[in-house]
Amino acid sequence: MLRPRRDDGNGWPPPYPARQDTRFAHRPPHRWRTETDGSLFLSDEETGPRPERSGPDFPDDGFPWAFDPHPCRLTHCAYSPLLADAEPLGPVRRVLYGDREGAAGVWEVPLRLHGPVPELRLAVDLAAGIVLDVRTPDGRYRERLVDLHFRALPEEHFRWSAQAEDQKRRQAARAERLALHGRTHRLPVPRWWPTALGGHPELYDGDPDTGFLVVDLDVESTAADPLRSALLVRRPLADPPYEGGRMRDPGLFVHHWRDEWWHWYLVLEGRPLTPQELGRTADSLREG
Repeated sequence: MLRPRRDDGNGWPPPYPARQDTRFAHRPPHRWRTETDGSLFLSDEETGPRPERSGPDFPDDGFPWAFDPHPCRLTHCAYSPLLADAEPLGPVRRVLYGDREGAAGVWEVPLRLHGPVPELRLAVDLAAGIVLDVRTPDGRYRERLVDLHFRALPEEHFRWSAQAEDQKRRQAARAERLALHGRTHRLPVPRWWPTALGGHPELYDGDPDTGFLVVDLDVESTAADPLRSALLVRRPLADPPYEGGRMRDPGLFVHHWRDEWWHWYLVLEGRPLTPQELGRTADSLREG
């Protein structure tokens, strides 16, 4: 999934889309196994996706900042009011979509919407009845299914297993190791900040062996400034872009830059830093 991220209304900060990848297995009607960033969720008929969660949809003021990225939004589109009111903008055409070139094929249609998002393009697998891809023409929003396979899965695949319990134990051990590192090491904190910082930065995520760290800067919010919170991310240059944690929330502002050693990200709630504030903050991290 790719979603537009909030800016100040004047294109600042520069665009840095929010992305999220989810692996899933589905047995109709309500058996789901979804995995995102190593977190596993199992659901059954009682906790399964509700009809009101199905299908792409947007609030009246435009793109949603926190819609549910569950894959049921594409595999169960029958209840989407957005699609129910859509009108074709052009002819349906057959398209190539990975290896999905069966007898029914994959067909794409442009749709005019009666709402804040004026146009969507859908790619539909006619044999499966599933929306494989939904996006805006400008590329600012996209949800896509890739590597989609149909096969029988054992019932145990949808039950909490010893493997899942082991995953929970590994996550708990990792959290303890991060907490120890946060207590025994100096965390990267900017020496200059446009508002006040408290004295208790907290290690939120990371890998101390590589230097990858995600630090809650303990911003002291005030009534005079809308800046409410800040996560500082330090990432080795050779690592892939950081897209986890609160980076997945497109309602937050994100600044990204790099120096000789690290990628840096600031994930901010309330407002972005001005270019001048960002420059002074980045310089103070180099000094530190």
